[in-house]
Amino acid sequence: DITNFYNKNKENYFKVPFNLYDIFYINQEIKPTSADIQAVRSELDEIAESLKEENADINDIALYSSSETPYDGFLWTIDAITIDSENQTYVNKFKENHKFHVLQNNVGEIVAPFEDRNDNTYSLVMNVRKTTVPDTIKLRAIAIQSESAEELNATADSLLNALNNKADFDQIAKNYNADTIEFKTKNFVYTMGFIPTPEAQNQVYTAKINAYDVITFGENAKLIFQVMEKKGTVEAYDPLIIERKIPVSADTYNQEYNRLSQLVTSCKDVDELQKNILSTSYRLEQQRSINPNSLNVANKPGTRDLLRWILGGRNVGEISNIHEYISGNKKYFIVAAIKEITPEG
Repeated sequence: DITNFYNKNKENYFKVPFNLYDIFYINQEIKPTSADIQAVRSELDEIAESLKEENADINDIALYSSSETPYDGFLWTIDAITIDSENQTYVNKFKENHKFHVLQNNVGEIVAPFEDRNDNTYSLVMNVRKTTVPDTIKLRAIAIQSESAEELNATADSLLNALNNKADFDQIAKNYNADTIEFKTKNFVYTMGFIPTPEAQNQVYTAKINAYDVITFGENAKLIFQVMEKKGTVEAYDPLIIERKIPVSADTYNQEYNRLSQLVTSCKDVDELQKNILSTSYRLEQQRSINPNSLNVANKPGTRDLLRWILGGRNVGEISNIHEYISGNKKYFIVAAIKEITPEG
């Protein structure tokens, strides 16, 4: 019955409409040498020394440090979330290897550069501020705008004076954009639209209950706010985190490329590759059934060019050129060899 079903339906259900390629591949990380690492460490040591100077300008030092983690000057709880600048998704504000030092450091204390081999970085951490803030804040606010700075200031002063003299907030709010929000300080990133600066954040966090105050947005907008309720307390930190990728120098890159190239060019086909690789530190891995629906090679990002090579009418035994791709802060070389082809049908 199975055989009859197969023969009857094979054209519709069981016929593969394209070739399937089984490959061997070498995937090799291009690792920085000790000299590459020392170059980054030396730069961070210099930055650490500049931070120790009297009247050191932290904002300037952070700006010119080429850090992967920009300094913003805000207070954050240790479990805070923020926005990933690359993917525009919400992520933890602090990486795990930074959290320990943020929690343990005293204000002004600098942790000497330390390496994170998981993502190929060196970091320096210093707490600029460390304080206790409310865990949850509820506030209401009125936004006012004007093309004229004079008119904006006059309107803000008038509304603030009226509110301080017991005018009804809801009645005034009807004529402007107004809102009431309650937020946990660990979710501060959600409030940055109306708390735009560290100074404004400090105004909100330290405001007296039911008192009114004003946040300025440049020359054309102001926000009159009232903190209605504060709940609980939590530690918050303003850490300077200078994080640098450990780059692979041109010399290191060329050495790694030449070493792999010598292996690849010494092999005329996949059988020789299997044999010659035994005397090297490289590892030969396998992937089966690569086809036009495949998204990449070996589930590695940035390998589309190599995928196109595999699908481009290759023969069994052929070996690709060396391809390069980047994953996170790391660079890799990848080479593929055609082990077997299952023809369409």
